Amino acid sequence: MVKKHRKVKTTVSVSLEGKRELAFFDYLCDLFYNPETSHITVERKFGGDSDSIVERAIRKSSYDKSFAWFDEDVKLSSEVR
Repeated sequence: MVKKHRKVKTTVSVSLEGKRELAFFDYLCDLFYNPETSHITVERKFGGDSDSIVERAIRKSSYDKSFAWFDEDVKLSSEVR
């Protein structure tokens, strides 16, 4: 008897800056997201500067991939870059 192997899903974390980024991200998920191949966790803590959003994304080391999504109204500090 052959064992069926479960497909391992890629885990993805996304740290967003605000409601507009979330709305656009939701739109992209509606178009392209396939729940059979990946699992996406969206952090819905809005606000903060670009540095804090990048730092939140870096702390998500338990995920296969982690993204920081923000606009550039405030530039990244040279420390974070």
